[in-house]
Amino acid sequence: MGSAPFWFGGLWILGGLDIMMIVLAVLQLCVTISFCVLTLNALCKKSGAAKSVEDPQLYKPLLEDAAANPAC
Repeated sequence: MGSAPFWFGGLWILGGLDIMMIVLAVLQLCVTISFCVLTLNALCKKSGAAKSVEDPQLYKPLLEDAAANPAC
């Protein structure tokens, strides 16, 4: 009886799954923190830049529609 019980392989797989889940949880935590930091940086830069530089597209007059005056 030198062979291991049949459930030993199952415990080894479950242990590997536990380690993999911990590693993936840490990875997800790092990605979430990075996303939050980048989002806050973008929001802070956008609000600061909006005060100093205004969008010139906002003040351009709209083009008149060519179909409003048919050439008939």
